[in-house]
Amino acid sequence: MILAIDASERDRMLFGLVDGKKITATCVPLADSSFDVLDGAVQFLQRHRSTLSSVRTLIVVQGPGRFSGLRLTSVLANTLHWSEGTTIMTVRGGVRGETAKERIVYMQEHAFSTKSVKPFYGKPPSITKPRKS
Repeated sequence: MILAIDASERDRMLFGLVDGKKITATCVPLADSSFDVLDGAVQFLQRHRSTLSSVRTLIVVQGPGRFSGLRLTSVLANTLHWSEGTTIMTVRGGVRGETAKERIVYMQEHAFSTKSVKPFYGKPPSITKPRKS
């Protein structure tokens, strides 16, 4: 079973499940900036009667995108690879497709295998220097 997660966008997160030829996908709006990627993945899998331990391959978007989403999906992917032996695949660049299912198919077709995920943010951080008192 393949789990795909795209947390690169500011306003939504995409979860997809590929089991053989069956593709299930959903977009979760991010009204709350504290949305937890792990909780979202677990809830998505539970809705489809699966668990994290049944995932054999995890596809994640490496970037560019929002810092917290990319960082958290990288941590999840690396942890599952280390603890469960899950194969990690990454997609770099914008994921194309009108519907959630089309985006999952795009991720599947353009992903490449890797031993660990390092987020790609697309630009250096914009950290404002504190004012001198």
